[in-house]
Amino acid sequence: MKKRIFCNFPPNLIKEPILSQSLPTMFSVKPNIRGAQISDDFAIVLVDIEGEDHNIDQAIQYLRTKGVNVKEVDANEPITRPPQLGDV
Repeated sequence: MKKRIFCNFPPNLIKEPILSQSLPTMFSVKPNIRGAQISDDFAIVLVDIEGEDHNIDQAIQYLRTKGVNVKEVDANEPITRPPQLGDV
């Protein structure tokens, strides 16, 4: 299974390796960053997450409990532009 999500990270989490290390280790999912806009003040990231359904759902819930604003989007839609603040 694969889900595509927009993530808006709060400033205190921007430098944390949540997508690259925490999600694969804790939930056995594979995140694939498809696009991002990152500064010292904000991070908007478009991510495909692959894995078992329940693992993906747990990973998304974990992101939300950490304070990441998560919005699920259609994984089959073509990516036509970089993520922007209004996407999440």
